[in-house]
Amino acid sequence: MDLAKQTPLAKIKATFEEFFSLPDDDKLAIDFVVALIVANMRPDLTEAVWGYFIGPPSCGKSEILRTFTSLPCTHYVDSLTANALASGYSGDDDDDDPSLLRLLDGKVLVVEDFSPITGIPEAEVAKIMGDFRQAYDGTFRKHSGKVGARNYKAHFGCLIASTPAIDIFAARHQQLGERFLSLRVARTAAIEPREDRVQGIIDTIGSMDGKAIWRLALRKAVTEHISTILSTEYKPVEIDDERIRQIASISDLVARFRTSPIEGHPTEPESGRRIAQQIISMGVGRATADFRSKWNDSDTDLIIRVARDTLPRPAHRVLQVLWNGGQIIPHQGNDISFRAAVHGKELAPLMLQYRYLRIIGHPHGDRKLVQLTDQAVELIKESRIFEPPSTVSTAGSLPVEKK
Repeated sequence: MDLAKQTPLAKIKATFEEFFSLPDDDKLAIDFVVALIVANMRPDLTEAVWGYFIGPPSCGKSEILRTFTSLPCTHYVDSLTANALASGYSGDDDDDDPSLLRLLDGKVLVVEDFSPITGIPEAEVAKIMGDFRQAYDGTFRKHSGKVGARNYKAHFGCLIASTPAIDIFAARHQQLGERFLSLRVARTAAIEPREDRVQGIIDTIGSMDGKAIWRLALRKAVTEHISTILSTEYKPVEIDDERIRQIASISDLVARFRTSPIEGHPTEPESGRRIAQQIISMGVGRATADFRSKWNDSDTDLIIRVARDTLPRPAHRVLQVLWNGGQIIPHQGNDISFRAAVHGKELAPLMLQYRYLRIIGHPHGDRKLVQLTDQAVELIKESRIFEPPSTVSTAGSLPVEKK
């Protein structure tokens, strides 16, 4: 298709393709970032959309995010400290208050690297996440003995890059109210710049500073296309009834399946309402960037990928094993732990949580076997999160392995 006739989203993705060799598995990363930014800028979408952008070191996360930092609607920081959102400023002049919240209303906070938070004292981690939770709904009130009460109003989006270490951290804090969706990159291969095209830019412009040149060209083009999206009148995005039912199932699945036990004890799942609002907003943001007024399969592809990636990796692998199989001996050599590559100490509380939520049960009352309940199987089918089991005709019919 002629580039001039493409939608802004297609142009942004084509521009990235000029400079990055994105593996097929990672191409939705661009959709994720664009959809999140646009969703948070639509005034009719009142639920803030926050996202973790997860991948191993040196996979291209920061390079992608930096491309969007020239936008007036983003506020970029390298990392966060315990008092970053609300500093505790005690002066009289609000203009001198260094709190991030004062700068974020109507913007998207972009954090280049959240990984250091996993290594700081637990009290500081709790402080940061507590501030985020309180700020999510758009208002924040900070009390201290020194300055009394200070109020902030800031409705903002959030896009945070991190390594997979965030999974361990997020599991500890999930029970306090999860606000983040996730997308993971470099699950199979790293992102590498296309050296031949970078060299072409160097040759054309005549500069030896090739990286700075292609970064500038990429940032300029993306800023232009995002600005086109945000300056165009927003239209409602129609979602048909079948997709609404699928979104409801996806939201319920993510809410239930990502619920973590607290210190080994099962806990109640979060409501799927917030997740439903967030993934609808993300799909609408993508459709808006694609200049469409009707939700289509490509929007569904994005939210399915986000739903999968939002599940903690151990939970995802265990559920995939159960979905592909059925009656499995859970505590011997060829068991769930081996198949899902999850340590037994991590698996035990997870299985306890899933039994408590009636996600798994014991077929025929045999406690040596475990499989997904009919309710869980139906939820997975309706959501279409996982591919149909490839090794068996129906979920839950894998024969017991003889020892």
